[in-house]
Order: sequence, then C-alpha cells, then structure tokens
Amino acid sequence: MIANAANPQNPTPAPAMSPVRVERNIILNAADINEHYGTDAGLVRDLIVYICYNYTHNLFGFNRVSLTDFCKVMGYKKSNLSKRHLASETRKHKPSINGYEWSSQLEYTIYRMIKENIVFTYKAKVPGMNIEGISSIPVLVDARVLYDSRRPQKRYYELKLSKEFISNLLSYYSTVFLEDYIAAGTQRNKSLFMYLSMLQHVAMYKKEEITPYFDHLCKIADIHYENNREKKRHLQKALREIQERTSLSFDFEFYKAAGQSHAYSLKVNFKDFAKLSTKKEMFKNELFGKLQDFYQYKYEKQYPNLFQQWLGNNEYDTDAKKNIFAEVYEAVYQKPIDMSQTQNAADLNELLACI
Repeated sequence: MIANAANPQNPTPAPAMSPVRVERNIILNAADINEHYGTDAGLVRDLIVYICYNYTHNLFGFNRVSLTDFCKVMGYKKSNLSKRHLASETRKHKPSINGYEWSSQLEYTIYRMIKENIVFTYKAKVPGMNIEGISSIPVLVDARVLYDSRRPQKRYYELKLSKEFISNLLSYYSTVFLEDYIAAGTQRNKSLFMYLSMLQHVAMYKKEEITPYFDHLCKIADIHYENNREKKRHLQKALREIQERTSLSFDFEFYKAAGQSHAYSLKVNFKDFAKLSTKKEMFKNELFGKLQDFYQYKYEKQYPNLFQQWLGNNEYDTDAKKNIFAEVYEAVYQKPIDMSQTQNAADLNELLACI
C-alpha cells in the first residue's frame, strides 16, 4: 500500500519558508542525543535548531537568545521554561557559577550544553575485527546572561558556537524548513522529519527512490518495541503525520524484502525538489568560506577562536569584507554587483539583504 502526500486540486500559494542549516551529526545521531540528555533532549534539539536558524539569518552576529523570542518562534510557553529545572534542586547538579544559578528549564539546558559535549556512537567492521567507537562535538563554547538588576526577569542569552560546529554548518549540514520542523509536532516527528529532509537532498542528487533501513528509522524516531509490528505501526503513524503537517512531499511504501516473512522494508519517493537549492545559499557558502580564509591568514595565530566576533564587528576590515563580498557575488551570479545598491549597508547582513 502506498501512502501519498496530500495534493489539493486548487492549492493556495505556499507561505514563505525559512530554510535552516542543521549540522548533520544532530540529525544522524538523534538517538544518542535522546540517550545522553534524557528528558532535556527535546529542548536541546529545539535550541540547536533555533540557534542554527539565528545563525542562518544573522550570519555575522553573536547569537542572542531571549526567552520571549525563543518561545514565540519555537512554540513554547514562557511559564514552562521559566520554572526551576528539577535537576537544579540537587546539590550534585546545582548549576551555580559565581553565585548566579542557571536554574530555570532554559538556563539549565544551556548550562548542560556548555558543560557537556554531545556524544555520538558509531560502529564499523574491518576483516577479522569489529569496532565500537564514540566521538563528541561541542555546540556551545560560551554563554552569557544579560539582565538589568532592577528587572531581572527580562533576560538575554548570548551564545557562542564552537569552531567545529560553525565549520560543519558550512560543509556538513542539511537544510530543513523551520516552519515544517515546528509543525511536525512531537519530538519523535521532529527527529524523523529532519532525517527525511536530509534524505530528500540525497534523492535529489541520486534521482531515485530511497530505501532507508527500517530499524534505523525507528531508532531515529525513538521507537522502541520488541515487536516489529508495533514498531511499524508507530513509524507509519509518524510518517503520515509528517505528510499531513509539513510541506515535505513524499510517498512511502512498505514491502517484503528477500528473507522477510512480513513487509518491514521501506521505499520513500520524494517529490518537489525546487525549493532545496538556491543561488543565495551557494553565495552564502562561498562568502563565508572566503571570509574565514581571510581571517585565518590575518588573525588566527594571534587571535584564535574570535572569527565569529570579527565577522560582526564593523570596525575591522570593512573594505576587505566588502571586496570579498563583491568578488564572490560576481563568481556565483556571473555578473558584477551594483555597488550603488549597497553603499548604505552598515554591515554584511545588510549587504546580504540587498541581493
């Protein structure tokens, strides 16, 4: 039986979507994040997606997060994230730094993301030997809370991404659409939606249907049952909900592979690749890479790990940044940029808005 994506006869124009680059390790290792962070895993994942969204749309700025904005974008209630985290009540886990307690649901999760790298597991086989390994990647390397002592309830958090994470956002990422990610609903659906979005990119280049492993999809979606029939039922439910709730267009079909007594293998056929690749995304990739090369050549030895701050500082190398911008623009768009349109731009983000 083939499950088809909805396709109304008279569709209304689709609303504008917000593409977000998500580091692929976060997508591929959803099960490790769930295991490592436990009940905090959903908020960790949503924070990472929100930070990636901020970084995509404010490419050259420090990631400033306010509780109000985060809740508005990601669909949380402020009252829930302002409550004290249960783990912060115990002496063992009390997150007190210089007398300031990172004790709310949001603050404690940020605290954990600073304190604990995300750990991933992997397996490999070579002739005569099995390999079991673990690796890790830091997401955040610095977090600051800013507040007025007279109005401490209004707070902002400035979050600095790790060098490794930034590098992967350039070269090892997959694009998801924020509105779809939120609409997917449950954390199970969100994890599965991001994985399917990544597979859509693979299908676009391979130009063929995808046959993901049944057990791996269940692991991504945090579906754990001894009985394969139960696993299949919950996986089908999640796939149908993603079809109904998001704009990700695909059909799926379970089939009986060789050696199977029941249909537990899966085919996924993706449609509508038009929105996946844009010139502007290519331009951002090239621009970011060239700017990173410039910084490494001029500053990295003397000022390591300050690339992100340098990008957002308009007092340093302004002419060089604009020249690199113009060179990359001409290389990608095959025409020179009209600098008269950009002369009033105050920074690189405003330059990007001009194209």
